[in-house]
Formats: sequence, structure tokens, C-alpha cells
Amino acid sequence: MSALGDMRQDVADVVNAATSIKSFVFAPARLIVPSAVVMPGSPYVESGPTFGTLTANFSVELIMGTAANQVVASGLDDQIENAIVGLVNAGYSIQNASTPYALEANGQQYLAATISVNNSIRP
Repeated sequence: MSALGDMRQDVADVVNAATSIKSFVFAPARLIVPSAVVMPGSPYVESGPTFGTLTANFSVELIMGTAANQVVASGLDDQIENAIVGLVNAGYSIQNASTPYALEANGQQYLAATISVNNSIRP
């Protein structure tokens, strides 16, 4: 696998371990919730902070299951915090976490949030 693919898998593994939510490195054909989907960020790769390095950006979509609004909102807050702590402890930089939003998939709406993550890579 490429360095980008390895890092993307590592992000998914870290999020899975930190949240106990099934993590994917691609958008699954049929969404299973709760889940975390690691996608390329924008820009995917850019110049790094030091000479000769590049920075890879990823978006981690945390998607919660359906339940009472209070339960889902509280659960999403907990999972955002768990994912951020796990990623920071693994050496990733967190750019931001989005405002929770309604994600439509499988003909239903789910509460979701996006965590923007990056890390340096060497070409």
C-alpha cells in the first residue's frame, strides 16, 4: 500500500480503538451505523511545515445511529472527544471538528460530524 493508504488505514485504526466504532477507509456501499469513515481531506496533500515534508489531510466522518435526539447528540459529543484524544495521542494534528449535521444515507438521516486531521509524510 502507499504511504497515503497506510496513513489512512492508521487513522481508521486509531479512531476504531478510541471510539469502539467500526471504521472504514472508504465509503461503504451500505452504511452501517454507528461508523467512522476516513476520507481524503482537501487538499489531500500539501507542503509540510519543514523542508522536504508533505502534509496529508483526512476527514473523519463520525456517523451515529438513530435514537432519541438527546441520546444521539450526547453520544456524538462523546465520540468526537474520544476520537480527538486518540488521534492526538497517536501523533495526528486536529484542524477542527465540524458542527454536527444531518447526513442522509440509506434513505434515513443520521447525526454526523467531521473531524479534520493531518500529519506530515515524507515523499
